[in-house]
Formats: sequence, structure tokens, C-alpha cells
Amino acid sequence: MYKKNPATSKTASRLLYIVKKLYNNEQLSQKDLAKFFNVSERTIYRYMKERIDPVIPLRKNGDIWYLSNIETILEIENKLIEKNRLEEDLQKYYPLLETIFNATQRDMAVIFGYTNRHEKFSHKTVTPIKFYKETGLWYLIGYDHEKKEIRTYRVSSISFAKKAETNRAKIKINKISSVWQDFNKEKLHIKLLILKDIVYHIKRSPLHPTQKVVDCFENGDIVIETEITNFMEILPQIKKFIPHIFILSPENIRNSLKTEIENYLEKIDIYKE
Repeated sequence: MYKKNPATSKTASRLLYIVKKLYNNEQLSQKDLAKFFNVSERTIYRYMKERIDPVIPLRKNGDIWYLSNIETILEIENKLIEKNRLEEDLQKYYPLLETIFNATQRDMAVIFGYTNRHEKFSHKTVTPIKFYKETGLWYLIGYDHEKKEIRTYRVSSISFAKKAETNRAKIKINKISSVWQDFNKEKLHIKLLILKDIVYHIKRSPLHPTQKVVDCFENGDIVIETEITNFMEILPQIKKFIPHIFILSPENIRNSLKTEIENYLEKIDIYKE
């Protein structure tokens, strides 16, 4: 029977404790962490630089470590809002994440059991790339060796993980914008007309990380552009702001949303008490 190495288990527990603190927008002192874990500051530096930073980008200011993407007030506000949603407890995933964390640092892939959203179970051989958290839920971004493409997996749907004999795939990705992001497709540009009623909010809380203003009108309306690979990256946000937002292009996506709204309106009187 496989027996855990106590030292390795302790390291994994420390790493996951640190990651959870970072995702709660905490700025962590290297000195304080060393004292808390009763280890040297050099050990904490190695945790941050060699183990966590390659998976979850960090920044360092003197003795302080923090996530590289929480510098703006807007992002901090979004994280505070997220705290009021369901948060997954990482502790119950320690045995799984210990194996996956180690795989991200070494020349190895992992095999894990996975149950998809259709409740279908299968074994996956994956090169782990990054962990990603959205709306309180944890995901693993990895290269699927069977499908030969980058996929996203819910951590809570992984039932076990072990080292694979397959060599690690040499895959890198840049910025992750959404769990809906399809890393295997070309980016699509979407232009949106934002009416003046919600311009202030959209500027403070972007609909998408790639959002940029490309035109402004005297009446206060603006046009923004985003880059997506999957319409679901931005569709829920668009729906939230109807009727103060309009898709200008591409036409097929505009028509797709129009058809969906028309179908909804046709059925609105059918489903009622």
C-alpha cells in the first residue's frame, strides 16, 4: 500500500494554507510565515518562488508576497463580493492537490478519476498547468494527453490522483480570463455598445479582463471591445445588463442572443403559477 511521506504531506499542507491565504487577498510576510511554520525564511522563499509562483503568479515587495492580479481596487472589490458566495474548503482536497502540486514542479503528468457534468466517470491523463479559482470554486487547467488539448477540470470532481508514466507535455499558457476559456481556439473580437446608464459601473467592473474602450459618444455612451474564445465567457455578463447593452459585432453572436431572448419571451406566459 502507498504510504505518504510525512515531510511531503507537511509541505503540501503548508503550500495549500499559503495559497488559500493569497486567494483571500492577504499580503503574506515571509518572516511571519517562517515563524508560523517554524521553518527558515529561506524555506518560505523557496515555497513562494519555486513551488507557488510558477502555478499562481505572485509579486513580492520587500518581505511581502501577494497575488499579482489584486493590485486594483476593482479586483479587491470583486474578491470581497466573492467571499459572500459558496467557498470550497481546500482541506478536503489535500491528498489530491499534494500529488498535483508536485506534478507541476517536476517532469511528470498525473492520472486522475474525473466525473464530468453529465455524471460520466473516466480516467484522465493530464499535465497540470495551473490552478484557477472563479466564483469561489477551484479548477485545474491542464493538458489532456488523450484529447491532445488544454482542458479545465473542477477540482471537486476529481476522485483520486497519482503519478503517470507518461512524460509531461511541454505546454504553457498565458493569462486565464474565465473557466469557459477555450485555449484551443482562436480569439474572437466582440464589440459592445454600453449605454450611459451603466458606463460608470462597466468601467469600474469590466465585463471581461480583455475589455477596452474603443469609442466614446457625446451623449455618454461608449463602445468596448473584448477578446474571447467562448461566448460563455461574456454572455452571462451581457444578460445582466440588458437593456443597457447591445452586441454590435460579430453578427452571428448578436443573432444568437436575439434568438435566445425571442424563445424566452415566447415561453414566458407558459411557465407561471
